[in-house]
Amino acid sequence: MNTFFVLSKIAARNLFSNFLNIVIGLIILIGTFLFVVGGSIINSIDSAMSRSIIGSVAGNIQVYSDKSKDELSLFGNWTTPDLAAIANFSKIKQPLLEIPNISAVVPMGVDGASVTYGNTLDQTLEKLRSNENLRIKGDHSKELVDQIESLKSHIRQIVSVIQADYRKLTVMIAKQAIDEESEKALDKAASSAFWDHFDADPLASLEFLENKVTSLVPDADMIFLSYIGTDLDSFQKSFDRMQIVDGQMVPEGHRGILLSKYQYEDQFKLKIAYRLDKINEAITENGKKISDDPDMKLMIKQNKTQTREIILQLDPLKAKKMSELLQTFLKSSETEMAKLLADFFETNDANFKDRYRFFYSQMAPLVDLYRLKPGDTISIKAFTKSGFV
Repeated sequence: MNTFFVLSKIAARNLFSNFLNIVIGLIILIGTFLFVVGGSIINSIDSAMSRSIIGSVAGNIQVYSDKSKDELSLFGNWTTPDLAAIANFSKIKQPLLEIPNISAVVPMGVDGASVTYGNTLDQTLEKLRSNENLRIKGDHSKELVDQIESLKSHIRQIVSVIQADYRKLTVMIAKQAIDEESEKALDKAASSAFWDHFDADPLASLEFLENKVTSLVPDADMIFLSYIGTDLDSFQKSFDRMQIVDGQMVPEGHRGILLSKYQYEDQFKLKIAYRLDKINEAITENGKKISDDPDMKLMIKQNKTQTREIILQLDPLKAKKMSELLQTFLKSSETEMAKLLADFFETNDANFKDRYRFFYSQMAPLVDLYRLKPGDTISIKAFTKSGFV
């Protein structure tokens, strides 16, 4: 202790004996501080990024066929790399596991596909067809009959909305531009005679609606997915960054697909709800104001003009409930749903918080926020190298 005290005293005396010594000491001190702190930050960032990439999908090393036309690329490319399939995975798995420090070998295949969703009428007709088939097979329970009547009312509501849009269209464009066959199909689908005879031959009536009317509802979606085919059980055990946020893991031995939370929100959520989420995020997390942000103003304009995706989901009972909610909230006597929704989505810095909360607490339960729900079946399709689907 005495030796340390003496050395410290000598060092301090030498340091303060000359102003130049103080300057040189400060330079060394600051340089050492920046080197240690900067190096620690860079090492932490590098370690976190490496762990994120390795622990989410890449692993420590990738093995692919030398017959592939492209090099393997998991990130950064817009197109799917052209990789030759490994014909016999089990043949190379065991030799790889015998290499020191390799704990697991997980099979993967990178590809891209599209998911085509029918519009709101398509999906409602599909539900009605399933229920009608159950009734044809002998199920005449009150619950099933009530579901069928509710779906029929919803379809009539959708047809009436499309018919009203067509009438507005005839005012805006030349008569020659209107498809007469489509107009006749709408008139037939909206007529009381059609629905009076619906139960006499429900399957034929459904076929007419599916073939002649559904194409007139322009809210179908096509979603493009880049995905990795793998053994999900082995994948979950090997990649610690994988976390199930909604739904549950695909049961062992079954086929299924897991979507990223970001992609699920961005691609499958009701567009109005998704835009409201983005505006709320910009306000609460980034401190932005609607009055100063052109992107938020554009999203508000889109919400006001694209209310049909909500209107088409409302059967008569839900439409009445939604109308009452909006009239009470807005203190309005307006009865047209499109105008009520447009007025509601006219948001600004003063009213956004209240309207955002009201949308999710009162309005959202009346509509489907997501086209695809955990547990639903998803059909994917893609083009082969020869051009076939």
